[in-house]
Amino acid sequence: MPNLQPTVALASRVAMERIIGQLRQYFVNRSWLSATNRYAIETTVRLKTDTTNPNQVVSADLAEYIAASATLHSLDGWSFLGRAVDATLRGDPDTARHLGYYAELRAAMAILATEGIGVFNDRHFVVDLASQPSKIPGSYGTHKIVWELFDEWSRAPKAANLVGQIVTVSGIPLSGWINYFGVGTGAAFQPVARDWLTTWGLDVRQLSQDRDSRNESSYRPTGLRPFLLGSSDSFNTVSDLWRVLEPSATARFEVIDSFLFRTCVETIFTSVTGNQPKAASKDYGKEVKKMLANANPNSDMRSLRDFLNRRQKRSDPLVLKLARCQDPVTHSKHHLQVVSRAALLLRIASGACANLLKNGGTPFADMSFWWRELGEARGYWERKSRPADVTDLWADVEQALEQLKRKQSDIPNRATLQRRRQEFVGEIAILGECERIGLWGINV
Repeated sequence: MPNLQPTVALASRVAMERIIGQLRQYFVNRSWLSATNRYAIETTVRLKTDTTNPNQVVSADLAEYIAASATLHSLDGWSFLGRAVDATLRGDPDTARHLGYYAELRAAMAILATEGIGVFNDRHFVVDLASQPSKIPGSYGTHKIVWELFDEWSRAPKAANLVGQIVTVSGIPLSGWINYFGVGTGAAFQPVARDWLTTWGLDVRQLSQDRDSRNESSYRPTGLRPFLLGSSDSFNTVSDLWRVLEPSATARFEVIDSFLFRTCVETIFTSVTGNQPKAASKDYGKEVKKMLANANPNSDMRSLRDFLNRRQKRSDPLVLKLARCQDPVTHSKHHLQVVSRAALLLRIASGACANLLKNGGTPFADMSFWWRELGEARGYWERKSRPADVTDLWADVEQALEQLKRKQSDIPNRATLQRRRQEFVGEIAILGECERIGLWGINV
């Protein structure tokens, strides 16, 4: 594997923002790309042909393809996650693990594409500031190169900068909050961001480095291992996942971002002072109070202060707890851990794509040719009843979650999966539709 640091350094998000803005000219023809784009179809076949000697890659077409692929990879990742959720609720952990892994993979590919890195089977490209794609040396398979590139990118300051812009609480990006946190600096956040990214991409790392394990998970007959009986854990995890990804009127990921904010501040406090927030609660509380006052001195932030001091919602969401676990594939909750990691990495991918579209002057409404047909094709609405705002898609989920909660209270905690599926058939259908999250996550 070559040194990929120069490749990551060369990749230009600025160029991708410029290119994504250029794609708007094709939207009137209900297409992401020009009708003549060489790589719109048979992409990898044509790239293989064009990279032979002499090199005949159509640079503008390839750069536009990479720009368009970011949002589409992200939405595909949410689709994989939805199918993983459905498999989870069907008592099929092996399929859930398989699809959760591919959701993670697509999330990483989406993030890389927003940065100007395109992954194509066994030959890959980086787009520089001049919008020129160049081939990355060597020939490596998708699984391996995605992790190696993603890992290298996560080490770079621009990775922390991006995450710091994406995660937002009360209208202030995480990077802004950290600047107001007296014990922290911008540099203190970089290891936190790297830890998040590499933890949530854990399965991409493990399966890229261990091909035998990937094949065992994806291609070997699952019936040779003991079946895991379904339990309330699956339904609780899925319910928690949706609750933390609920959109608000002012932000697309306010709930999960708030928990990430708290985790970040606590981690920085510990790394700088050597003390745990709980053990040094008085000092920690003072720093939190000063941070909130510095950020917005004219606003009453008592509720946020209580949250950060864990006087409200003291426990982290189940999804965050599961994502941190690194149990072996034989563990009964391993598939839930994979699904949780995929959801968190997709949240970052959606934010990266939303920033790309916004900074490139490409509003969500301009992509209606795509997302309206997608919603209709997935059965979320009919042509005559399209939503005015895709955040309205939450209403169905809210209803499903409330009904699920009510029905769960009416059946024994040790009820069989067959009983649960009979009782929750309508709710299960809605809770497997994670494309909804992908749509409101890029609505800029």
